[in-house]
Formats: sequence, C-alpha cells, structure tokens
Amino acid sequence: MPRLGFLYLFLLHQTGAVLNIFPSSQRALAGSDVLLPCSFQVDKTSPNPEPPTVTWYFQDKEIVRYDNKGLSLNPRTSFNGQAANLGDASLSLANVSISDEGIYRCRVIYRQQKDTRVILDVLVPPVLLIPNKVIQRKKETTLICMANGFYPEDIDISWYKDNKHLTNSELGKQERNPDGTYRVKGTVTLPPMDGKMDHNFSCRVQHLSLQQPLQEDFQLEYEDGSSSALPVACGIAVLLAVLVIVAIIWKRRKKATFSLKPIAGPTTLIVGEETKLQCTGTNCASDVQVTWSVKGGGSDEWIVINQLGDEEATEPLLIGQYVVHCEKEGNNHIATLTFTLHLDTHKGATFSCKFVSGGKTKEKHFHTKTIQAKPKVQEPINITFQGSQNLDLTLNLQRFYPKDIKIKWDCGEETQQPSKENWRENSDLTWDVTSVCSVPKGLFKDKAFRVRVTWEHESMGDPESREVSAADIPFRCTLL
Repeated sequence: MPRLGFLYLFLLHQTGAVLNIFPSSQRALAGSDVLLPCSFQVDKTSPNPEPPTVTWYFQDKEIVRYDNKGLSLNPRTSFNGQAANLGDASLSLANVSISDEGIYRCRVIYRQQKDTRVILDVLVPPVLLIPNKVIQRKKETTLICMANGFYPEDIDISWYKDNKHLTNSELGKQERNPDGTYRVKGTVTLPPMDGKMDHNFSCRVQHLSLQQPLQEDFQLEYEDGSSSALPVACGIAVLLAVLVIVAIIWKRRKKATFSLKPIAGPTTLIVGEETKLQCTGTNCASDVQVTWSVKGGGSDEWIVINQLGDEEATEPLLIGQYVVHCEKEGNNHIATLTFTLHLDTHKGATFSCKFVSGGKTKEKHFHTKTIQAKPKVQEPINITFQGSQNLDLTLNLQRFYPKDIKIKWDCGEETQQPSKENWRENSDLTWDVTSVCSVPKGLFKDKAFRVRVTWEHESMGDPESREVSAADIPFRCTLL
C-alpha cells in the first residue's frame, strides 16, 4: 500500500456547497482512537436548513450512513448526527488496528454531492529484546538485538559501545508475523576482549511509531572459558585422591536420572509487558529436543511454537511473537520462552514445554491464571458546562483488565458519587470506563476549592488521582 504524507481531496460538481477540508496526515497508534475530519459549509441563514446525507466508506465499503432515516454504524465507529447538521461530519474510529489502515472516503450530499478521501496510517511500536548478555572474553562474539511486533516495516537498529557508534552492525531481513506486524534482528560482532572489561553497550531502535528512539543499555557479563589443569608434578597420594573423586562423580552421574523441573514464570502477568517462562531439564542425555507449545485464546488445539534440537542450543530464535532460547549448563538444559502478553491471545492459555532426552519424554505445563492490564488515563479531565448551574467533570480510563475498578470523586469535605459511569468492552477483552461528576460551578469561585478523583485497580501498586480547580476551567469569567 503506498504511504502518502498528505490528504487527497476530490471535489465533484464544482458548483454549490463547498467542503471545507484542511489537509492533514492521519496517523494513529494501534489500540488508540482516531478522528477522521470531514466538514462542509451549512447555510445558516435559511429558517429550515436542509439536512445533509453523510456516508463514510472504507475501501469502497459503506461503514457509516446518516440521513433523514437515521444513523447506521459499523462496530467501533462513532458519528455525531447533531454535529453533522451543523457542518461537522467527522468520523471517530476506536481501538484501531493494522487492518483499519487505508483509504476512507467521506461523501456529503448537501444541495450538491461532495467527496473527500482521508489516508489513515496505523503505527505499532516495537518490543526490544536482547536474549544473551553473557559472552566469553577470549572469543569473537555476536550480540543480537531483536525488535518484534512493529509496523510499518521500516526500522533502524544500531549498536553503541561507550556511546560510540559501532559501524560493523548488521540489520537482518524483516519477517512478517501472523498479526501483520514485523520482526527483525540487528547483530554486531565483537572481537576478543582484553584489558578493560566494564564497557557500556547500547542497542538503539528508531521507528516511525516512536517519539524518541527505544534503547536498552547494559554491561556484558564475561566468562573466562579456560579450565585449570592438574599440575604435572603431583604426589602419588594426591593423584590417587583425584582418581577416587572422579570415580565417585562418574558413578553418581551414571545413576542420575533425567528429570524436568516445573516451568518457572510470574504469578501475575501484565498485558503489554515482557513475559518470560523457563523450563529446566536435569541430567539430560546428549540428544535433547525441546518443544514449546501453547493452547488457548479460543482454541482447544495445541499449537507448536518451535522445536529446538541440540545443534540450536545457544542460538535465540524469533518465532512469530515468541523468542525461544536454550542453553546448556553441563548435563542440564535451560529452555526459555519470551513474549509480550496480549489479553485476547493469552487469557486462559496453557503453555507446554516438552523435553525428549535419551528416548525419554517429559512435559510440564504453565497456566496463565492471573492476567491484569493497567488502566490508561486521558489527560486532562474534561470539563463541560451543563446549563447555568453545573459543571460536568469527566474522567476516561481505558484498556484495563479485569473490569472491577473503584472510582471516587472528592468534592470538598464530602465524597460525591459519579452521576454516571459508561462502560465499554474492547475487542481485545480490556475495558474502558467514563466517569462523570456534576459539580455546582459556584463552588469554584473559591480559588482554594478542589475536586479530586481517585481510582484503584488491582493491577496498580497504589491508587492514582487527578485534581481540578478554578484555574483549570476554561472561560473562568463564566463562574462569576
């Protein structure tokens, strides 16, 4: 799809009413709401103004229609018919996703027919992951920085050492995820390290969805990789003691049996944050195969995420939205699965880690029992005048889970319950709530008067609050 930085405007029938469209680019982050502008001039001198007919199309498919028969809407669209009668035919689209990107067409029939087209670009920010920060200092090592879940595909990954740009970094080929986002990894090769070891490394990602680059800073952990040898000149007694110890260890290892520890992971999972599951197999044979699978998100079928053989033990792999990694510690194998939690995908999901070693198969499960999403607040609190006596104070909390949330309005020394709360369940199973408190506007004549709204949710460590005073009210002279 071609990406355009300006708004196309097509006017048909060049006589009569004029659509007043102001050129602007429309970009929105996935999951946010966006307003698509469309306005036209209304004849306000007529005692009985002609009602308009407004139709919105997305990729030539009708999604909104407003005429003298009423209003019809597609899900997630909002349209104000009263505003349209005054010349504002803008369309609001909630919880946008990549599938909403494209050309929207606003058609207004008011005396004559006028059309305009709006190009909507949807942006998804990347998630940054550096799977391995441990290297051997006397060997050449390649560091990997993974960017996942971003859209559009253009992205830049750069490496820095002590704030100096490393010019030998390489960017891999972008790959497409099932949800339409992209993934890619940037690599940099480090020579053997001698001398100073406390260098600061940074991976920096630049993308159209980011207001500023995304960066992770860290210091490498170093392994010597060398083993000390026994002294050549040893006493016979010392040599015999070593041989005895070796024999005991060999016998214990021979008797040790292959086992699999329970999958380790967080007890509470937070939507949008990185989640890491780890499964450890002990006393593994040389031929080890690890398989991660997931079941849930509306499906009863197990979906295989990946299979890691022994030859891939130390190479991180990016599979869709999942990063898998396996490393050895002697006869133990540690399998790690890393991903960003999504409520609609992972609610009620079960993850499986299966080890096949020496002809034996063992499997452990991890259940996503407790999932939470922190509420997002739109700032500032909206203030509207209601008649000549009251002000409506509105708090919008968005994309939280579970639904239970406590909202309290404090008006002076008394606690006022909100006059109403409007709830909406989003397509990703999160919730939005609008809480409205009506306050007599005369109270704000006192400059010290404050209204505080506080909300509590189990995903939050402490309650959060906002305040409104007379200084926040537009047109303060109307309070007099």
